[in-house]
Amino acid sequence: MTKGYNIQQLLFQTGKTAFYVALDEKNNSTVFLQETESDMLSFDELVGLKNDFEITQSLNVQGALKSLSLVKSRSGVSLVKEYFDGIPLSRFIQTKKIIR
Repeated sequence: MTKGYNIQQLLFQTGKTAFYVALDEKNNSTVFLQETESDMLSFDELVGLKNDFEITQSLNVQGALKSLSLVKSRSGVSLVKEYFDGIPLSRFIQTKKIIR
């Protein structure tokens, strides 16, 4: 868990990374939180996470999530991104009939 963020909902989880909707306690705002376990990540994966943060931090493109901060967590590193109200694509696909 990342200090200063209250987890509201788990959206998706892989072996190394979990994606949450969380409450930023400092700003009282909802954010996306991508938590990783740094002891499980390779050097290249950590560099990729840092690059993701640096590129999307200054991004000003409608529909693209902007990174707000990169913070240390108990288990590793967390990437905090702006929140938008929506559902994961995997859930959307399950609820919609796909035309073939």
